[in-house]
Amino acid sequence: MAFTEEVLKDASNKLEYHVNMYAKTYIWLQNKETWDRASIPAKVIYSLKFLPRSIQWLVPQKTRNLVSNSVEESHLVHARILYEFLAKPKQKNYEKTDIRANDFYESKSDYELLVNQYLKDMSFDIGGRGFHLTTKHLTAKISDHEWPFDDIARQLLQSLRDYFDDPLSSKLRKADREKCLEHLDLLEYLIT
Repeated sequence: MAFTEEVLKDASNKLEYHVNMYAKTYIWLQNKETWDRASIPAKVIYSLKFLPRSIQWLVPQKTRNLVSNSVEESHLVHARILYEFLAKPKQKNYEKTDIRANDFYESKSDYELLVNQYLKDMSFDIGGRGFHLTTKHLTAKISDHEWPFDDIARQLLQSLRDYFDDPLSSKLRKADREKCLEHLDLLEYLIT
């Protein structure tokens, strides 16, 4: 299905939002991991030096767990959305409503939808463990599962960078493309 220019303009902006949220939640997860491993004196020094950024770690543990779980879930949601944007729809009827990467090309055949078994499996796992009540995972909380955030980010980063660097995706708004590439630069910096 061919979407109108107005729909693609709005979708381009929404895509930038998802890339931004994916990168920003990754930053938060990296800060959490560093904080959790730090010694008490290091935490005190960090808190004094970077008080505005560290204030989140000074709240009570119960509240911090709530925020941490929320950020992890948000990060996983955005990972799944971005993968599914690049990949082939799971069901035929999604093609009528879901905007995919190839919708931003003059000819849909100019973009081959992503085939990445690792990301496909992760997308399925994120849906099954995190966002659906299934009998398989009733005994486990999403936060109890060790999510491979870094591995997912590495795989997704390369696929997204290839997409945003492709000049043939001409229906993507230039400003949104540039912002997405900035977010991906930050993500790449954090991963390496």
